[in-house]
Amino acid sequence: MENLSNSPNTLRSLLRAHVWPLHQRLDQSPTLQALTRPDLDAPSYSRVLGRFRTAYQHIEPNVAALERVVKHDIGQAAIPAYQPRLPSLKNEHALFSRSEPSDPVASTLLPPLPEVRCPLSTYLGSRYVLEGASQGTPHVLRALQHHHPEWPVHPEGYWHTLLAQVPAWRQLCLLLDTPQNHKPVTLSELQQGATWVFESFIASLSPPAH
Repeated sequence: MENLSNSPNTLRSLLRAHVWPLHQRLDQSPTLQALTRPDLDAPSYSRVLGRFRTAYQHIEPNVAALERVVKHDIGQAAIPAYQPRLPSLKNEHALFSRSEPSDPVASTLLPPLPEVRCPLSTYLGSRYVLEGASQGTPHVLRALQHHHPEWPVHPEGYWHTLLAQVPAWRQLCLLLDTPQNHKPVTLSELQQGATWVFESFIASLSPPAH
C-alpha cells in the first residue's frame, strides 16, 4: 500500500505502523492471494468479488455519512470526495456471477463503526485504507490478464476504478504528512477509522464458518 517516503513522525507513518499487522493479515488472506494464482477459475473469482461487495456494502454507507458531516473540511484539505466502488464492483461481478450466488458473509461478522468523536479523523483513517488499495491493484490486474487473458475484466469495473484513485491516494498522503494547524486531526481517531475498514475487509474476505 505504501510507496511514498515520509518522516517517521508524521501522522501517516504513525498510522501505518499502527495498522501494519492488519495490513499484513489482509494481504495474507487466502481469498486475496487467490486473485493472483494461475489456477483461479471463474466461479471462484465471482465468489471473491461477492465478498468484496459484502465489504463495500458495509463500509461505504458509513463513509458517505461521515463525508456529509466533514464535507467543508474535505474541501479545505484539498482532497477529492470519495469515489464509491460498489457500482464498478457490480459491473465486474455481473460478468462472472451469472446464476451462481455470491458467497455471503453473515452481517454479524462485520464490525460496526465505533463511536466517532472526531468525524474528520475517522473519515480520513477510513479513506487511508480505501485509497491505499489502489497501490496493489496493478499487481492484481497483471496477474488476471496474464493467467486469464480471455476473461472480460470490465474497463469500468472494480480494478480500473481503483487504479483511477491513485491521485486521491497521493493527496491523502500529502495531507497526513503535513503538520496539522487548522482543525487538527487526531491520531487515535485516524487509527480507529483505518482499523475498522481493515477489520471489515478481513471479516468479509474470510471463508464463512461451517
